[in-house]
Amino acid sequence: MTSLIIGIAAFLSLFGLEYKTAFFEIYLQGEWRVGNREVALTFDDCPMEPYTSQILDTLTEYNIKANFFIIGERALKYPEVIRRIHNEGHSIGNHGYTDKKPSLLSKDDTAEGIIETQNVLKKITGVRPKLFRLPSGIPQREIKKVVDKEKLRIIFTDVLLSNERQKTADEIVSHIIRNTKSGSIILLHGDHNGVVKALSNVIKGLEKRGLKFVILDDQ
Repeated sequence: MTSLIIGIAAFLSLFGLEYKTAFFEIYLQGEWRVGNREVALTFDDCPMEPYTSQILDTLTEYNIKANFFIIGERALKYPEVIRRIHNEGHSIGNHGYTDKKPSLLSKDDTAEGIIETQNVLKKITGVRPKLFRLPSGIPQREIKKVVDKEKLRIIFTDVLLSNERQKTADEIVSHIIRNTKSGSIILLHGDHNGVVKALSNVIKGLEKRGLKFVILDDQ
């Protein structure tokens, strides 16, 4: 973790004070790990059909609970999938309103999108999310204000795969199994076929190592 913080500090030297301050406050506030012998399986950029429903089918087959980070405008398109995620006992988190990169949006649009996603998910499920994963990009002061106001728990990851959507199922499985440790939070994306094909072997491989899957709502 020390080397990571040093790397982040070097990177942030390129940015202004506002970005540096917000970045460190959010990243130090965020959660990176779960308990001993536990892992959290998380899916970003959900829902997208038919992939998210296929992921849910696999999770049901293995009796696994996972964590889904939802894009607000996609929730509006697939409310029945959101209801299924909720009704089947998985946790639901906020991942912003749009899949556009925050750098393409104004600061206010990004922050307001987080609040709008909270409202959308509350309307669909009856529950206001308490989990949040940052959209890609550098955290800004406006995001920090929303996170604090909504009392959101920021969830990070220690296992992710670069260019995941360009990888084969076997490559995804190999990377996840090789890099996951006791306490890891695993980041996958719930909007493409590679993860659908890989998920069964990911679950079996991690269970074989005696790791228990947990939802972050319980932490």
